[in-house]
Amino acid sequence: MKKHYLSLSVIMMGMMLFLSACGSGGAGGNGGGGTPAPIERPIAKLRSFVGHTFGGGSHLTGPADISETTQAQTGYLIVNDGPAIAHDGTLYVGTTTGFKGLNASDLSEKWSIGDTSFAAPAITLHHYIISGSTNKVLMVDDRGSSESHVEATVDGTVTQVATDASGNVFVIAGTNLYAFTVSRNAESFSLVQSYGPIDLAATITREILIHGNKLILGTDNSVLVRNKATGEAINLKDSISTQQHFTLNSAGNSLLIGNNTELKKLSLDDDFSVTPIRDIAGETLSNAVVDSDGNIYVISETVTGIFGSPLQYSRTFHLQKYTADGTDTDLNRAIETVNNSFQIARLGLDTRSVYISYIYQDTDDAYHFRFQQLPLANLASGELKTKDLTDINHDGTARPVNRALHTNYRARLVIDDGAVYFSGYNDAENQSEKLIQLK
Repeated sequence: MKKHYLSLSVIMMGMMLFLSACGSGGAGGNGGGGTPAPIERPIAKLRSFVGHTFGGGSHLTGPADISETTQAQTGYLIVNDGPAIAHDGTLYVGTTTGFKGLNASDLSEKWSIGDTSFAAPAITLHHYIISGSTNKVLMVDDRGSSESHVEATVDGTVTQVATDASGNVFVIAGTNLYAFTVSRNAESFSLVQSYGPIDLAATITREILIHGNKLILGTDNSVLVRNKATGEAINLKDSISTQQHFTLNSAGNSLLIGNNTELKKLSLDDDFSVTPIRDIAGETLSNAVVDSDGNIYVISETVTGIFGSPLQYSRTFHLQKYTADGTDTDLNRAIETVNNSFQIARLGLDTRSVYISYIYQDTDDAYHFRFQQLPLANLASGELKTKDLTDINHDGTARPVNRALHTNYRARLVIDDGAVYFSGYNDAENQSEKLIQLK
């Protein structure tokens, strides 16, 4: 009997402690009638945080072997680049027929908002997805469905969105710049305008980049640097191309700029000086990408033979590497020689690999879309792994590659755990700008 009474006393003491703890926490929580507590959601994994990628690369690791991946792509859906990838793996894309959440497993649609064209999205630290359309900015809470969203009014069509590490939102609508903060509590969330519209008197064609207190904006032939907190102008660089390169190098405190024949470095120090990195006659360059140490990677392409009908020339790709300050490391890794290439190599980067994609026409006159992978740990002599992509009909059956199926030279390669995503053209059957997945 003594043991029996001892057990009951222990149980009663535990219940009293439990009730006491519940009572002491009620005043500050939702049940105590006080101010609702902010929503604090754990950041389990930052995927495509602050826009789409990290300086042309990714902090995540894609497929271990690109040659063993399976290809999937959207059908009639026309995608405006992207995607942004939520913490639960949902793919968010702006399309010409609405803003959509897709299942990563098969690219099927989970839900859709609107029926007009939406910009490629960004994702904030607290998992809010930002996009926009004509005269409005859209913010979606990725915990919910298409009903879990709010809008803010702007003047013009939204073409670019970005967020910073504090959750601030920056938007280009027409030629206007806007900034917003996210207001959130346990019951609701909203976009609160910080400033704007600020008329930039320029058409911004590049994604918004953020470096310290600076917003970096690009047109086809200029770079605008603005104060992030106020939107005020800091610097303007005219008559400078961004058509092939527009990549932030945070470790090098610089911006990589240039067209497809030259690569330059724009210092983000107070002098905003421009320094050439690579400009060799007869050479064409891919986009440049940057790793976490600031090392710069670019594909150089040389042509031999003659142009004519039929085409009788070949292109040779080499991977080049530079340090953060633009010093040549003398890496000159031969990638491949292909016949009649129609698309300059497109580069991507993750923590383990460099990814290269291009389209070419072989001696059989057929078009081929090739995706390749090199290990970062051994760029000079590591194994080059290859995946030849196929074009896919809407019913899922394969067909010969159409010449128009290739990566957009401005399209982003977005890396997720074990997967690569990018948008590709195929003008046949109204399939242009499809989202393509390799995993």
